[in-house]
Amino acid sequence: MSVHITEINVQDLGPIKERRIELGPFNLIYGKNERGKTFVVELLITSLFKSASSWKLRGTPGAGKVEVAGLDKDPIVFSPTSHGKLEDFLEERIAGMPPNLSKLLVVKGAELSMAENKPGGINRAVLKEFLSSEALLDTIESKIERTIRGAAIVDGEIEGAKAGDIKRRRETKENIDRIDGLIKEIDALYSGGKRALLKKQLEETIRSMRQMELAKKHTAYCLQQEIKDIEKRKGELTRETLDALRESLTTYRGTMERINDNKRKIDHFKQASDNYDWLRHAIDEYKEKTMERLTYGRKEFMIAAMLGLMIAGASLVAIMVGMVGVKIGASIGIVFLLSSGLFGLLHLRAEREVSQSAFDAHEISKIADEYNDRFGEPLKSVASMEARKEKLYADYVTRQNLEGEVNRDRESVLAVELKIHDTLKRFGMDAQAKERWSAQIAELDGNLRECEEQINDKKSELLALDVDQSDYVETDPGVKYQKSVLEELRAKSGKLEGELRDESAKLENLKQSICRETGDEFSIDWENLIDNLRGKREEQVKDYRRLTSELLAKILIKNQLELLRQQEDEKIQASLNSNDISSPLKEITHRYERVRLVGDSLVISDPFQEFPLESLSTGAQEQVLLALRIGCAARIVGKKGLFLILDDAFQHADWDRRGWLLDQVIKLANQGWQIIYLTMDDHIRDLFDKVGHKNFKKNYRFIDLEAEAC
Repeated sequence: MSVHITEINVQDLGPIKERRIELGPFNLIYGKNERGKTFVVELLITSLFKSASSWKLRGTPGAGKVEVAGLDKDPIVFSPTSHGKLEDFLEERIAGMPPNLSKLLVVKGAELSMAENKPGGINRAVLKEFLSSEALLDTIESKIERTIRGAAIVDGEIEGAKAGDIKRRRETKENIDRIDGLIKEIDALYSGGKRALLKKQLEETIRSMRQMELAKKHTAYCLQQEIKDIEKRKGELTRETLDALRESLTTYRGTMERINDNKRKIDHFKQASDNYDWLRHAIDEYKEKTMERLTYGRKEFMIAAMLGLMIAGASLVAIMVGMVGVKIGASIGIVFLLSSGLFGLLHLRAEREVSQSAFDAHEISKIADEYNDRFGEPLKSVASMEARKEKLYADYVTRQNLEGEVNRDRESVLAVELKIHDTLKRFGMDAQAKERWSAQIAELDGNLRECEEQINDKKSELLALDVDQSDYVETDPGVKYQKSVLEELRAKSGKLEGELRDESAKLENLKQSICRETGDEFSIDWENLIDNLRGKREEQVKDYRRLTSELLAKILIKNQLELLRQQEDEKIQASLNSNDISSPLKEITHRYERVRLVGDSLVISDPFQEFPLESLSTGAQEQVLLALRIGCAARIVGKKGLFLILDDAFQHADWDRRGWLLDQVIKLANQGWQIIYLTMDDHIRDLFDKVGHKNFKKNYRFIDLEAEAC
């Protein structure tokens, strides 16, 4: 059921002496200046809304009441002095109702601005109030002290500035700890009784403590065995082994990359290097083939050889005929015979060199042709060949160096590859697939890490036991080791021993400490003193729990508020994008289609561009603000229709736009909203009167304030 104002009763309200105004779904209240229109609006504000103080009202004279139907089974009457206001009845019906409902439902004196002194008449704070719960979050957060806003829960403990409740909680905890210490001393020193009883207790404690220490040593032994089992499972695999494997893999990859890179470089220098090799040998051969040959004396040597033979023969004949003596003739014959042989050899050599020169010429020609093919120019001389060889020498040396480096790297990478292969295989990996080496190393690393973690955990446990290896006990004593129990036994033993030594002196010191804590006289008996101490502890514990619960609650609320606040901007923009707001914006302005929040201001969009709201004309701003007001109200109230009080809301709109605005108001009325429009403008009066009769007939009310004004 819609909530509508059914009746307004006024008496001595400004110029209005007495008037009963009955209202319907669609209403027009008309009156010129100083005829009471503004007084009627202010009466409605002060009677209906809690937030009337937020308006700059001049004060409503006279008396009046406003009757509202739809809040209960019977109409509710409101007045400026009534305690209950409209919001009190709507809180359960409307979820997320804004704290200042009057700013949404009332436009006073054509002031469509929803926020004073803000660009465009509206800002982020107003949208927070109407389209989100952030205003409520601000209100809640304001109840939380500043010191607590900066506090946090870390590892189950409250951390924050040492002030306020945090400081008081910490001091209370210190008091409790101090009292607990005193109570422990009481239990240890006072409650025991006689020395014989203390001695018996000490013997029992020592016996239990020794048994627990045996259990501790047995636990240490078991942990050591577990560590050995894990070490055995881990085997020889160590972090150094894995690091060496990774380093070897990195070296392998780097070396292979360098080999491949050098191979590409060798290919680049190959032709120049090959040319250098050929040229080097060609130069030597060319020099050899072009040496001067002995090509003279062939005939002369032959003639000399024949003459020598002839003379040697003549000497032989002379000996035979007796012309000369045998000795002389033989000597002459031998000399010429040897001469003939020598000249014969010289003749043969000359013939051979002639033949070789012809062969060398052919070879030199072949070298020249090859030179031309390789270097694209004819062979000129040995000097030109030497010059070109010098040019090619650098490339030749580079290739030789690169090939040497490749050979060395191949030897090196082979050793690294073998090392990786053997290491992986040793730890059970299939090392054949080189591309899986990295994954296999990672797998070994995971296995090692798991073993190391288990070993570290066991070692930590073993270290915490603080038992020397020589003291390990293999036999189970039948008691499970508990550190807290052993510590308690040791503490108890120490206390008992101390009590046996100087019980009296300690009891006196203890009593003095407790008296300082409780404020009692030293003469008080122990029973009353202990009761007083426990009573003080209960008070401190109660305060501590209260402070802790309050702090935790406030910190949790603060944290939740921070999370909720992050969602509010999205909620505001989603509301602005909703049809509830975009539809009246289009229908009222006939131009603007969308509104969005940028920083603290609004930006309005038409199909072509965007405009800051404050840059629009006053009339356009008021149209947008009216559309936002209608859209916000519709979004908050939904189908639960309320009333809209418009005090000359269309006053600044041009005549064409007044029609558009009126169409939107009619649409709102058809959706269950009650429209109460107050005006002094004759044109607006005529427009409303015409559409009121046409669209609402008997549900239309026209109230002329001038007819009964004083």
